[in-house]
Amino acid sequence: MLEKIARLILKLSGWTMMGTKPPEKKYMAIGYPHTANLDGLWVILTILAMGERPKVLAKSTLFRFPIKRLLTWAGGVPVVRGEGAKDLVQQSVEYIQSVENIALMLSPEGSRSYTEYWKSGFYHIAKAAEIPIYFCFLNYGTNELGINSDPLYLTGNMKVDMDVIRGFYADKASKWPERNGPIRLKGE
Repeated sequence: MLEKIARLILKLSGWTMMGTKPPEKKYMAIGYPHTANLDGLWVILTILAMGERPKVLAKSTLFRFPIKRLLTWAGGVPVVRGEGAKDLVQQSVEYIQSVENIALMLSPEGSRSYTEYWKSGFYHIAKAAEIPIYFCFLNYGTNELGINSDPLYLTGNMKVDMDVIRGFYADKASKWPERNGPIRLKGE
């Protein structure tokens, strides 16, 4: 039912969906570009339209009454942040290993504003959990959105892996191009 509703919303909003549900039981889907308020929603609807229930990391303090059930139903995965907390990458990997299926959604830009670097957590989580990365995309130039068909299995060579990501997203137009920072990580 959610799949049909998501497809209808995307169609009525003028988007053309590209790609199909990845065959792996566990994978990460990164979303780019992320310059407008609705970009995250469009990417989540894309995953729902493929028949998948995406999971999104959220700080554990949000999981309280009255919205705890809503966040959990919507795919929220609580992670503990702050002093004394387990490393976010470790928490994420433990969660991935504890479930049979997961489509983990992350936005590596970490902001809708211009940033000099992407947040590297997505890279370290996928590498440590040994799951492939798929690229969700929005292209405001063509009104297409979707997911690629060839997963990226990280090599451990950050520059090489990021070159693949840069190559895929090179022709994807954002809603607000002036907010696009470079696609790069601090350690590459």
